[in-house]
Amino acid sequence: MTTVRAIIRSAHGATRGSTAVACG
Repeated sequence: MTTVRAIIRSAHGATRGSTAVACG
């Protein structure tokens, strides 16, 4: 899921906390 993670990170670069929660 590296690709998905990269997309989420790019989309929510500022929201790092949300990305971490979404990633698991």
